[in-house]
Amino acid sequence: MPNNFKKELRTIQTILRGSPWAAHPDMTQVLGEYGRIVQSENEKSLEKRSALQILFSSRAIDSLLVIIVKDDCNKRKIASPNPLTIGSSLHHLRNLGILGKRRLDTRTYDDLGRNVLQKRNKYLHKAGQFPGINELHRFVSSTLNGIRVILGL
Repeated sequence: MPNNFKKELRTIQTILRGSPWAAHPDMTQVLGEYGRIVQSENEKSLEKRSALQILFSSRAIDSLLVIIVKDDCNKRKIASPNPLTIGSSLHHLRNLGILGKRRLDTRTYDDLGRNVLQKRNKYLHKAGQFPGINELHRFVSSTLNGIRVILGL
């Protein structure tokens, strides 16, 4: 993993620690997933390393989105999407935003759908499927960029 990804992961952890959701009890687990991405770099097998990094990146953004969307729905006194998934969370943020503020832009929504949701499904739900190093970096980068945008809503 290039140093810029490690720096980016540390930046995201810092941003999350300063976010409105920092005190949420599940935020510790979200932050831990980013540490696991860096730790997985020690895995010698590229296949195992890429599978772990996709798993940890996916769990981090999925769990973060659940925290944000549930909090938003509670504040609005509306029901949360059911089931609450990456896709339904992104749909909520695109259509409703957070407390009626700026909504998730189409470009970020499409990027997360194409480079995170579809790729995660491909690599975590099909046996023997592993991304190349460039696709893995695109996956992690898209996840991190999406979180930056979402936290800016």
